Amino acid sequence: MLEDEEIEIEEVIIETNNLTKERIVAKPQKKSQSRMTKTDEVENIELTIEGNILNIAVDLDIKIGTTKKGKTSIATTHGNKFYTLNNDYGCFLSLTVFEN
Repeated sequence: MLEDEEIEIEEVIIETNNLTKERIVAKPQKKSQSRMTKTDEVENIELTIEGNILNIAVDLDIKIGTTKKGKTSIATTHGNKFYTLNNDYGCFLSLTVFEN
């Protein structure tokens, strides 16, 4: 029997033929891609870089639907999204454009 002693374990790593250190120590991987990086869900928004200027273009003539509150939706990212703009720049963008 053990007496009242504290046992402290900092980290346990188990290696077998099927598992690697990284898979055991790392957080579980998601089965699907994060919605934050799914830029294919973005509607009517185009990002470009010209020199040192980031341009966000939205065609105000396009109507993509109606919001839950009854406003006409013109463009949306459907929440926060990450964009790789080029080798030097990336950005997070959450944008919704609507007409009253």
